[in-house]
Amino acid sequence: MKRSLISVLLIFTLLLSTLLSLTVNAVSPVHKASDEYLAGRYAARLDALMLTGDQSVDVILVALSQLGYHEGNSDADMSGGNKNGSRNFVEYNRIYGKLDNGEGNGESYGYAWCCAFATWCARQAGVSKEIVPIEVSCQRLIQNHFQPMGIYQTRESGYKPKTADYIFFKGKNSPRMSNHVGLVLYATDTTVYTIEGNSITDNVGIFSYDLNDTYIVGYASPKYTQKNDVTFD
Repeated sequence: MKRSLISVLLIFTLLLSTLLSLTVNAVSPVHKASDEYLAGRYAARLDALMLTGDQSVDVILVALSQLGYHEGNSDADMSGGNKNGSRNFVEYNRIYGKLDNGEGNGESYGYAWCCAFATWCARQAGVSKEIVPIEVSCQRLIQNHFQPMGIYQTRESGYKPKTADYIFFKGKNSPRMSNHVGLVLYATDTTVYTIEGNSITDNVGIFSYDLNDTYIVGYASPKYTQKNDVTFD
């Protein structure tokens, strides 16, 4: 399994400068946000973002606005600024609610959050729950939603991922069909670039994978609303 974190500052700056001229709608949290998050830099980035009206672009812009957000250690530690946090407390779980996933945090917002982040981005971008539901289980997201919609493709099918697709992964020892998910930034003929929460760095980051990497199990391509005058380069 080959994964590499790549430099994102230039990408982020170029994307925002290119797309802000096309913006039509400002963004604010769609859930009841914590005071800590609202007072921090990641809420400010979200608030400064404007949506284009093309949901595939907007999902990625929302995700990019959260780059660097790091998990905290308690329900009062979700600003994203605790770089040493390690107990899965994140703002994105608030949209789903408190759970006890047996991770030692009791009933709280402290649980594995890759799926919550990926689906939170869709909701922030204006994607309806019928297209992308709020979910915290990668397996349920595939089996209960994307497969019945007919939009899930396995890696072995040869499907080439597109911007804002959901990309699903499975660790070698996991009994589940998927135990990690992210969003596709874009793909070349050999490589897929992603933005993910709760990966190997406990934060929101950008990664790259060989398209034949067996860690990848499949993709889902939601039926986003699109605009002909907006593109993601």
